[in-house]
Amino acid sequence: MIIMKFGGTSLGSSSKIKEAANIVKSYLDSEPAIIVSAIGGITDMVIGAVEAASKGKVDLGDIRKKHEGIIGDLGLDSKILDDLDALEELLTSVKDVQINTKDMDSALSFGERLSSKIFAAYLEKEGVDEDIVLEKSLELGADDFESENDVIEITTSQEAFGDVSNGLEKEGFEIAGEVGLTPVNSVNVTGNDAKQLLLLLEKLEDHEDIQKVYSNFDLDECEMESLL
Repeated sequence: MIIMKFGGTSLGSSSKIKEAANIVKSYLDSEPAIIVSAIGGITDMVIGAVEAASKGKVDLGDIRKKHEGIIGDLGLDSKILDDLDALEELLTSVKDVQINTKDMDSALSFGERLSSKIFAAYLEKEGVDEDIVLEKSLELGADDFESENDVIEITTSQEAFGDVSNGLEKEGFEIAGEVGLTPVNSVNVTGNDAKQLLLLLEKLEDHEDIQKVYSNFDLDECEMESLL
């Protein structure tokens, strides 16, 4: 195990958080334990918010805006920021009251609480779940595995399809799958052959008695665009 510590500057923006996450992912084999500070600038904002509350004004506007901007950029669920409601309650409780060390420490702890939730959620979004799906799907009998744009595509034999899809559903993963045909070999087509082939496929797909069309042709993307 190794201990990794990321200060506020290292977590000061969505791009910084992505960089820190990549560092963590490169050390997964070492089972890292991660410690994070509040997001850059938040500690000073919280101190200012506590001081303002003691003078009669409760305002988390800038603190909310900073966190909301980051989780928006990272594509995370806004529920991560529910702790801000608790912080607002704390500030309301010290409104027009002289600040004491206990109240200040309690308020400052929200910075680390929020940053740890954001960082953990982003790490999960960037690979932890994917690793679990990979391990589980291969264990259940999958043949291949690809991930792109938050979508994981798993290829299985027809015989293993039920076991893999049902097994992953039991693990809590959302499955959208179907039984189809995957070509072993492909045939390159060009020119007039490609044009005739696309016309044939279009007619087959439009035929009311045909539900699915499979093919094994390989057509250059630029040529396909010129023919469509």
